[in-house]
Amino acid sequence: MIETNDHGPRSFALVANAAPAFLALALIAQAAVLEGCRGGCGSRQADAGSVAAPADQGEAPGVDPGPASEVVEIRADDGLVLVADLTACRDPGAPAVVMVAGPSRTRGSWDGLAKAIRARLGAGLLAVDPRGTGASTVRGKEAVLAGAFGKDDWEAVAADGPAVARWIATHMAGAGVGAAGDGRGGADAGRKVVLVGESFGATVATRWAAAVRAGGLDVVALVLLSPGASMHGVDLWKPLVALDLGDVFVAAAEDGISWETAGSIAGLGGGSPTARLYPNVSGHGLDLVSSNPDLKKEIVEFIAKRSGEGAGSGRSPDAGGDDALDE
Repeated sequence: MIETNDHGPRSFALVANAAPAFLALALIAQAAVLEGCRGGCGSRQADAGSVAAPADQGEAPGVDPGPASEVVEIRADDGLVLVADLTACRDPGAPAVVMVAGPSRTRGSWDGLAKAIRARLGAGLLAVDPRGTGASTVRGKEAVLAGAFGKDDWEAVAADGPAVARWIATHMAGAGVGAAGDGRGGADAGRKVVLVGESFGATVATRWAAAVRAGGLDVVALVLLSPGASMHGVDLWKPLVALDLGDVFVAAAEDGISWETAGSIAGLGGGSPTARLYPNVSGHGLDLVSSNPDLKKEIVEFIAKRSGEGAGSGRSPDAGGDDALDE
């Protein structure tokens, strides 16, 4: 199903306050982080030097932000450390949702959409800084930076899928992920994984989805925001067709990069991909979620239905759940 939307993007402004009270605010923030920590606090790494493009961000006044995320590390096969934010699931039957941003953003760019997914589903969330971006830039004593990448390096980003898949199977048992009948979420619910990617992260999410499936888990849905057929020379089509996954949600603006690709994905056989195309709009990736409020709700409901949590499921949202969808 293809729908178009003529709504233009909204502009967002970030207002920074001057800092006489900076020290007090910093102490409050530090206390909050320590309070929200579980056992993984010792593995936290700073995102020093990372600058993310504005995305779906901002908290509505009075809305419960939900449980704190934990910074975790995933060791790639070549020793590079991938850094991610993990939010444990509220419901063992909920899916594990893995989110991969493009190289101009960091894992924090997903906060708004992640909160909405969590509020609706109680899902386990894993927002990853892909290789060379955010905090995922360290391999031993070597710095690995996306700004210096060639084609082989971009291929390596997509090739980190097996390491991520192993980590999910081992550490996200709280999201019901595991082999069927292993006691970690039930014979059916224990196999559900959703991958969400934007820009080049859509290609990465598709490649990682293949690795997750090869690891014995069930990829129940794939969400691609502004995908490209061959961004940085890395092919999207072959792994996407090989997945033969009808449950694909694709969204794109007429940005000269992903419009035709998204339209082609909508026409793939083997299922009923859902497409949201926005003509005369220049937003790319997560900017579409910011500038089109209904898109966030549609993505969340798509994931809910593909995970077996339809509108009539009766699941109780977290505090502030409806507000999280409307932010």
